[in-house]
Amino acid sequence: MRTFISINFDRGVIERLKDLQSALKMYASGGRFTGPENLHLTLAFLGEVEQKRIRTLDEILRSLSGFAAPELTFDGIGSFRRGLYFARIKPAPELMALQSELTRKLLGAGFRLDERDFRPHVTLARELEVREKPIISYEPFSMRAYRLSLMKSELGRGGPRYSELFATALGKN
Repeated sequence: MRTFISINFDRGVIERLKDLQSALKMYASGGRFTGPENLHLTLAFLGEVEQKRIRTLDEILRSLSGFAAPELTFDGIGSFRRGLYFARIKPAPELMALQSELTRKLLGAGFRLDERDFRPHVTLARELEVREKPIISYEPFSMRAYRLSLMKSELGRGGPRYSELFATALGKN
């Protein structure tokens, strides 16, 4: 099963991200926008994982429950290759420490991960064709992330559909 570990957002953050997508749409002539139900921060993309390894992932997530719930601050719009536009998340020390420890534990358990450096962001649109470079500014906003989730990704005709397999609360001691 195709999986990833993420921080999912509360309704208020999703509404703010939808506002950013609306602003981005004013510059777009083509592309695909991420559905509100799929907006999240990926901490680790695992790809295909055998069912028998899911228990190990549950144990790894539970072992991170003592980490402080990181504050996520959304502070800009950016783009990667091939028209991928995102909302940038400030790389705060608590968030970076959580992601680093998660990566360490996943690698230690034999999971294969992307070797690129972690750059916290939320994908707003893919393959976006723009008429001109988008200039979108907004007042930074934040949320505290109290849950870490193992997500299942199912690919289909209408795009991917994500569902939470299990989660662990952050900030427990």
